[in-house]
Amino acid sequence: MKIKSIKENDKNTFKELSKEFYASGATINPYNDETNEKTFRYLTSAHHNLFGYLIISDDGNCAGYSLLTSYWCNEEGGEIIIIDELYVKKEYRQHGYAKHFINWAENHFKGRAVEMTLEVLSDNAHAIDLYSELGFAPDGFTTMTRKI
Repeated sequence: MKIKSIKENDKNTFKELSKEFYASGATINPYNDETNEKTFRYLTSAHHNLFGYLIISDDGNCAGYSLLTSYWCNEEGGEIIIIDELYVKKEYRQHGYAKHFINWAENHFKGRAVEMTLEVLSDNAHAIDLYSELGFAPDGFTTMTRKI
């Protein structure tokens, strides 16, 4: 399998994968075309803190995607990589694609970042099991959100 950066010519692929991800039950909010378009523009304008990747299967098809973002954390003394979205298409699940991507991301950002973090819905037992197996653990914080 291969990981490739999302580029301008991947717009339709990104949109379709995003729609599938938001319909999968892994998010609180529904898919929003306007938000997706804004994200794609931001992503492809090479900002320093948003990274998009396609996960390419061994047969050359797109198996999924991920959006990563980052911020500096004084408490941890370095940059934190957030796995904002990680989606693997149904037909590619249980074949190690998510695990491969997370390991790739850790190696890719090693030396630049000090920690990787992610959010997972509390009722997504399969994802929680996978992330736990990969060394992620609850950090004691509760995420609280206020829209602005």
